[in-house]
Amino acid sequence: MKIYLQGMEIENFKKIQKFSFGFEENKDIIEILGLNKAGKSTLADAYRWLLDGKNYQGKSDFSIKPIRDGKVVHGLTTYVSATFDVDGEALKVEKTLEEKWTRKRGEKKKTLTGHKTAFKIDGDKCTATAFSKEIKKYFGELETFRLITDPEYFVSKMH
Repeated sequence: MKIYLQGMEIENFKKIQKFSFGFEENKDIIEILGLNKAGKSTLADAYRWLLDGKNYQGKSDFSIKPIRDGKVVHGLTTYVSATFDVDGEALKVEKTLEEKWTRKRGEKKKTLTGHKTAFKIDGDKCTATAFSKEIKKYFGELETFRLITDPEYFVSKMH
């Protein structure tokens, strides 16, 4: 099976307000180049978060909340999508994270009470379990992705 990333859309993910990119043709190698602090790791984090909820280093305990001027911005929806070419067929996967705010009885202000994550495959809503199953069908456990994108992890696996 050949899988090519055709493009991504990212909104309100860490310091990225809105960013999208696409490729006109399939390529075996895609390079993302930039200066330090330009957002290369954030792109990798968004990609990995979309696929399995972790950052590019495989950690699940990390923040994806939108940041502006060094502060977390509440009330925004985080959205990441990727379109792939899988053996000539298009596959689009999408993930959103929204905050849940609740006003307690007798209080004037709402408080953050949790988060809601929504998933779509090819435009159809699905459960987290169905999404994860579909991702694993195409990408396995993402161990290979981490081996080829994280030099420190690659070296740590060498004996």
